[in-house]
Amino acid sequence: MRAIILAGGRGKRLRPLTDYIAKPLLPIKGKPIIQQIIENLSAANLKDIVIVVGYLGHQIRDYLGSGESAGVTIKYLEQKEQLGMAHALNIARDFINGDCLVAASDSI
Repeated sequence: MRAIILAGGRGKRLRPLTDYIAKPLLPIKGKPIIQQIIENLSAANLKDIVIVVGYLGHQIRDYLGSGESAGVTIKYLEQKEQLGMAHALNIARDFINGDCLVAASDSI
């Protein structure tokens, strides 16, 4: 099974925190939210992950890289316009070839 993490939103309700930091990189208990999600996915043996990024997506790419340090493989897809979760899933449609788990990047 594969996992898709939706991480393309701006996080407007968390401004000013998200003006310069991608929402998935905000720390909870000292660790970025998206890192906790990836660790949970890896523990559940979900090692093939695609992350749909948008606003400040380069920060997420720079932080997570290939996923090797977390024992997973990460592929990144770009959501150029923030048109919602359904749009982000549509961007990832070619990645879905069976069962998959979809996670929001701001929910642990």
